[in-house]
Amino acid sequence: MRNWFRGLKLNQKFTVTTLIFIFIPLFGMMCFGFRSIKKNAIDHGVNEAVTAIDLTCAEVNAKANACSMVVDTLQEYEPLEKYLLHLRRGEEISESYYQQFRNNSISIIDKMQEAMPDLYQIHIFAMADGFLEQQPILYQKEKMKNCAWYRSYQGGGQWFFDIQEKNIISGTKKEGSHLMTYVRELRDQSGGRLGVIEVSMRMADIFPEIYRSGDSSWACFVDENWTLYN
Repeated sequence: MRNWFRGLKLNQKFTVTTLIFIFIPLFGMMCFGFRSIKKNAIDHGVNEAVTAIDLTCAEVNAKANACSMVVDTLQEYEPLEKYLLHLRRGEEISESYYQQFRNNSISIIDKMQEAMPDLYQIHIFAMADGFLEQQPILYQKEKMKNCAWYRSYQGGGQWFFDIQEKNIISGTKKEGSHLMTYVRELRDQSGGRLGVIEVSMRMADIFPEIYRSGDSSWACFVDENWTLYN
């Protein structure tokens, strides 16, 4: 290489030297610039992903809190407590009282459900059997056995994910809906168990990113027991 350079004419040596001193710094700048652009693109993508996850978490928490709020509201709803107390005691419900409760209390629960577009369904299971049910809201306790969460429910407030909807009357599975369900006991003022309430939302409404996953994106949800849903 040295002999080759010595054999060059003066103007050729000047040209080669000039190219070397220009090309090497330029090549270094290009490499540095490429790395910088690549790093900025990666950082930008990561920041966008983190922001999207934060927004999704906030939306999920808001919707989950809405389910809890519905249960809290019904827990404090005095007409419902009185009606469930009559049922638990096995007292006879007159036709006029039945109609009054249906036209007022059940209607209010229906409107509450309609007012919350993300809310899929509300079911209440009284601690009694043999009474006239007020479908699709109020059911006998035996109908809980037809719920997918029945064998796993341990009392208190408990979440169940990716629950396949069932027909409460027959216990047969329905097509389509996979639900995120919050289950909690309703109690009277002395702490006695009046019933169990189930409030559900569609998984597709709570975690739309899971259902949008494609060739360029993938999403999942992990619950507190580290069960993965995707």
